Amino acid sequence: MEHYHYDPETFEYLHPVPCQKNPARPGEYLIPPNSTARKPLSADDCMVAVYQPDIDNWTLEEDHRNKTVYSKADKSELKIETIGPIPDTHTELKPEDEFCNWDEASNQWIHDAEAEHTFKVEIERQWAMSELARSDRALTPDFPVTDEGRIKIMEYREKLRNPARSLSANFPDPSWRPQWPEGVKRPAV
Repeated sequence: MEHYHYDPETFEYLHPVPCQKNPARPGEYLIPPNSTARKPLSADDCMVAVYQPDIDNWTLEEDHRNKTVYSKADKSELKIETIGPIPDTHTELKPEDEFCNWDEASNQWIHDAEAEHTFKVEIERQWAMSELARSDRALTPDFPVTDEGRIKIMEYREKLRNPARSLSANFPDPSWRPQWPEGVKRPAV
Protein backbone atom coordinates (compact mmCIF):
# COMPACT_ATOMS: atom_id res chain seq x y z
CA MET A 1 0.00 0.00 0.00
CA GLU A 2 1.25 3.47 -0.88
CA HIS A 3 0.37 6.94 0.43
CA TYR A 4 1.46 10.36 -0.78
CA HIS A 5 3.51 12.49 1.57
CA TYR A 6 2.96 16.27 1.73
CA ASP A 7 4.82 19.08 3.50
CA PRO A 8 3.25 19.76 6.94
CA GLU A 9 3.49 23.55 6.44
CA THR A 10 2.85 24.18 2.73
CA PHE A 11 0.88 20.97 2.06
CA GLU A 12 2.75 20.57 -1.24
CA TYR A 13 3.29 17.07 -2.56
CA LEU A 14 6.73 15.70 -1.68
CA HIS A 15 6.91 11.99 -2.67
CA PRO A 16 5.17 8.64 -2.44
CA VAL A 17 5.67 6.77 0.81
CA PRO A 18 5.07 3.06 1.42
CA CYS A 19 2.77 2.15 4.30
CA GLN A 20 4.13 -0.47 6.67
CA LYS A 21 2.01 -3.39 7.86
CA ASN A 22 0.74 -2.94 11.40
CA PRO A 23 2.38 -5.72 13.45
CA ALA A 24 -0.24 -5.36 16.19
CA ARG A 25 -3.22 -5.63 13.82
CA PRO A 26 -2.82 -8.01 10.91
CA GLY A 27 -4.43 -6.78 7.69
CA GLU A 28 -4.06 -3.11 8.69
CA TYR A 29 -1.37 -0.64 7.73
CA LEU A 30 0.43 2.11 9.60
CA ILE A 31 -0.39 5.39 7.89
CA PRO A 32 2.58 7.80 7.78
CA PRO A 33 1.89 11.29 9.15
CA ASN A 34 1.26 14.08 6.62
CA SER A 35 0.17 11.70 3.93
CA THR A 36 -2.98 10.72 2.08
CA ALA A 37 -4.17 7.78 0.02
CA ARG A 38 -5.35 10.19 -2.69
CA LYS A 39 -2.95 10.32 -5.60
CA PRO A 40 -1.74 13.89 -6.32
CA LEU A 41 -2.46 15.70 -9.55
CA SER A 42 0.36 15.83 -12.07
CA ALA A 43 2.00 19.28 -12.02
CA ASP A 44 3.68 21.08 -14.93
CA ASP A 45 6.40 23.74 -14.68
CA CYS A 46 5.56 26.57 -12.30
CA MET A 47 2.82 24.49 -10.70
CA VAL A 48 2.72 22.27 -7.62
CA ALA A 49 0.18 19.80 -6.25
CA VAL A 50 -1.13 21.00 -2.87
CA TYR A 51 -3.18 18.82 -0.56
CA GLN A 52 -6.37 20.38 0.79
CA PRO A 53 -7.19 18.45 4.01
CA ASP A 54 -10.59 20.13 4.42
CA ILE A 55 -11.81 18.54 1.16
CA ASP A 56 -9.40 15.56 1.18
CA ASN A 57 -8.19 16.33 -2.31
CA TRP A 58 -5.34 17.88 -4.27
CA THR A 59 -5.33 21.19 -6.15
CA LEU A 60 -2.76 22.62 -8.53
CA GLU A 61 -1.25 25.91 -7.39
CA GLU A 62 1.17 28.29 -9.08
CA ASP A 63 4.71 27.90 -7.78
CA HIS A 64 7.14 30.76 -8.42
CA ARG A 65 9.32 30.23 -5.37
CA ASN A 66 12.94 31.39 -5.74
CA LYS A 67 12.01 33.59 -8.69
CA THR A 68 12.83 37.27 -8.58
CA VAL A 69 10.01 39.63 -9.52
CA TYR A 70 9.93 43.43 -9.73
CA SER A 71 7.55 45.96 -8.23
CA LYS A 72 5.59 47.81 -10.90
CA ALA A 73 5.51 50.85 -8.59
CA ASP A 74 9.18 51.27 -7.64
CA LYS A 75 11.14 48.57 -9.54
CA SER A 76 12.32 46.96 -6.27
CA GLU A 77 13.18 43.27 -6.36
CA LEU A 78 11.20 40.66 -4.47
CA LYS A 79 12.18 37.01 -4.13
CA ILE A 80 9.08 34.82 -4.10
CA GLU A 81 9.12 32.54 -1.05
CA THR A 82 5.62 31.09 -0.95
CA ILE A 83 3.38 28.99 -3.16
CA GLY A 84 0.85 31.02 -5.12
CA PRO A 85 0.57 33.43 -8.02
CA ILE A 86 2.88 36.39 -8.55
CA PRO A 87 1.27 39.42 -6.85
CA ASP A 88 -0.56 41.73 -9.29
CA THR A 89 1.72 44.53 -8.07
CA HIS A 90 4.80 42.74 -9.49
CA THR A 91 6.12 41.39 -12.78
CA GLU A 92 8.75 38.89 -13.85
CA LEU A 93 9.99 41.39 -16.45
CA LYS A 94 13.14 43.11 -15.21
CA PRO A 95 13.22 46.87 -15.80
CA GLU A 96 15.96 47.87 -18.25
CA ASP A 97 17.14 50.77 -16.11
CA GLU A 98 16.07 53.21 -13.42
CA PHE A 99 14.23 55.36 -15.97
CA CYS A 100 11.53 52.82 -16.84
CA ASN A 101 7.92 53.00 -15.74
CA TRP A 102 5.41 50.17 -15.82
CA ASP A 103 2.65 50.50 -18.40
CA GLU A 104 -0.42 48.42 -17.52
CA ALA A 105 -1.96 48.86 -20.97
CA SER A 106 0.97 47.26 -22.80
CA ASN A 107 2.05 45.11 -19.84
CA GLN A 108 5.69 46.17 -20.18
CA TRP A 109 8.30 48.65 -18.97
CA ILE A 110 8.42 51.90 -20.97
CA HIS A 111 11.60 54.02 -20.99
CA ASP A 112 11.03 57.57 -19.69
CA ALA A 113 13.49 59.65 -21.74
CA GLU A 114 12.40 62.87 -20.03
CA ALA A 115 13.14 61.50 -16.55
CA GLU A 116 16.55 60.27 -17.75
CA HIS A 117 17.35 63.68 -19.27
CA THR A 118 16.26 65.52 -16.11
CA PHE A 119 18.42 63.22 -13.98
CA LYS A 120 21.49 63.74 -16.20
CA VAL A 121 20.97 67.51 -16.27
CA GLU A 122 20.97 67.52 -12.46
CA ILE A 123 24.18 65.45 -12.36
CA GLU A 124 25.88 67.96 -14.66
CA ARG A 125 24.53 70.92 -12.67
CA GLN A 126 25.96 69.43 -9.47
CA TRP A 127 29.29 68.80 -11.20
CA ALA A 128 29.42 72.41 -12.44
CA MET A 129 28.59 73.71 -8.95
CA SER A 130 31.35 71.61 -7.40
CA GLU A 131 33.81 72.88 -10.02
CA LEU A 132 32.79 76.46 -9.30
CA ALA A 133 33.37 75.90 -5.59
CA ARG A 134 36.74 74.30 -6.31
CA SER A 135 37.79 77.14 -8.58
CA ASP A 136 36.81 79.64 -5.84
CA ARG A 137 39.77 78.32 -3.84
CA ALA A 138 42.07 79.03 -6.80
CA LEU A 139 41.05 82.69 -6.72
CA THR A 140 41.90 83.31 -3.07
CA PRO A 141 44.85 85.67 -2.47
CA ASP A 142 47.02 82.96 -0.91
CA PHE A 143 46.61 80.46 -3.80
CA PRO A 144 49.79 80.29 -5.96
CA VAL A 145 48.57 81.43 -9.39
CA THR A 146 49.78 84.04 -11.87
CA ASP A 147 47.61 86.89 -13.20
CA GLU A 148 47.42 85.03 -16.54
CA GLY A 149 46.32 81.90 -14.63
CA ARG A 150 43.59 83.90 -12.83
CA ILE A 151 42.24 85.07 -16.20
CA LYS A 152 42.15 81.46 -17.45
CA ILE A 153 40.33 80.39 -14.27
CA MET A 154 37.76 83.19 -14.75
CA GLU A 155 37.21 82.04 -18.37
CA TYR A 156 36.79 78.46 -17.11
CA ARG A 157 34.22 79.62 -14.54
CA GLU A 158 32.32 81.51 -17.24
CA LYS A 159 32.06 78.30 -19.30
CA LEU A 160 30.70 76.51 -16.21
CA ARG A 161 28.03 79.19 -15.65
CA ASN A 162 27.13 79.65 -19.32
CA PRO A 163 23.51 78.55 -19.79
CA ALA A 164 24.20 78.01 -23.49
CA ARG A 165 26.17 74.91 -22.52
CA SER A 166 22.83 73.16 -22.13
CA LEU A 167 22.21 73.81 -25.83
CA SER A 168 25.27 71.75 -26.76
CA ALA A 169 24.43 68.62 -28.74
CA ASN A 170 26.35 66.62 -26.12
CA PHE A 171 24.62 68.10 -23.07
CA PRO A 172 24.01 66.56 -20.55
CA ASP A 173 26.64 64.03 -21.61
CA PRO A 174 29.85 64.63 -19.59
CA SER A 175 31.74 65.27 -22.86
CA TRP A 176 30.44 68.88 -22.81
CA ARG A 177 32.44 69.62 -19.66
CA PRO A 178 35.06 72.32 -20.04
CA GLN A 179 38.63 71.36 -19.13
CA TRP A 180 40.59 72.94 -16.29
CA PRO A 181 42.97 75.54 -17.72
CA GLU A 182 46.23 74.03 -18.91
CA GLY A 183 49.31 75.09 -16.98
CA VAL A 184 47.29 76.29 -13.95
CA LYS A 185 47.57 74.46 -10.65
CA ARG A 186 44.27 72.81 -9.72
CA PRO A 187 43.15 73.14 -6.07
CA ALA A 188 42.83 69.91 -4.10
CA VAL A 189 39.35 68.57 -3.48
